[in-house]
Amino acid sequence: MFSIARRISDIIQSAERKNIFDIHFDPIGNECKIRFRQDGVLRTVDSFPIALYPAVIARLKRGVPRFSVSAIPVFDFEKIILTFQNVPKKRSFEDIGFRTEQIAGIRKILGTDGICIVSGPIGSGKSTTIDMMSHMLKKDFGGVTELAVTSNFRDVGNVQTRGIVMHNVRSAEAIACVVHAGLSGHAIVVEMNQPIDVDQHIVENIVSGVIYQKFIRILCSDCKVRDTNDTKFFMSRGCAACNQSGYIGRMPILEMSDPHTPTMKEDALIRAHDGQTSLAEVLRVCYG
Repeated sequence: MFSIARRISDIIQSAERKNIFDIHFDPIGNECKIRFRQDGVLRTVDSFPIALYPAVIARLKRGVPRFSVSAIPVFDFEKIILTFQNVPKKRSFEDIGFRTEQIAGIRKILGTDGICIVSGPIGSGKSTTIDMMSHMLKKDFGGVTELAVTSNFRDVGNVQTRGIVMHNVRSAEAIACVVHAGLSGHAIVVEMNQPIDVDQHIVENIVSGVIYQKFIRILCSDCKVRDTNDTKFFMSRGCAACNQSGYIGRMPILEMSDPHTPTMKEDALIRAHDGQTSLAEVLRVCYG
């Protein structure tokens, strides 16, 4: 007899054994596909008949220990995403995978008055990078104040710390307030994907730096071998340690406004030459 609770338990236990932090229940056609997000890539690992899905939804919405549950409407059903809540946090730029010259470039930006814009696709690690920049401001540059988008930015001149950090700056009003803050003599770090719609001369005078980033996957050290097509690079064959994916973990690749740092594509190729990732992964992320 099919047990909904047992099936869900088996799926979660499998994900935990494989260090998967996101589980997707996707209703597609006549079945529900179970997908694990591993290192930013969704892989189908199981499925069951769509007729059972309403009971699965009801069970998941009652809550899953150690996981947050999100529901997204799709056609006649809802897509359910389970996200593990206790994901280990990185403690430094080095832990995240930043290279020495990139850290030096960030330090240079934070030592300059004005706005540093951190940008990139959803899930590219922007918040983690900003957290590390906040830590650097606190440790090395006289402190930091984190302001919510709902804060009264007009009073930013009264902030006593050297650094100011703002997450999820999206609305026109919030962007206008960021511009105002950029004239206040602080080092300001903002997460922003929209262009600043103000006079270009003002932008040039208040923007201290721009960081655009993506994630690239790291080759599994247990099955990494020389690329058969180009021995300057490496590839992976897939093994039990990486769940046959060929990769374990991710690292950021960056493009910074500092002309002395590599472009994103150059950064990715450096990682490939160093054996950290594959040429196929560089092509997927930078040219796909």
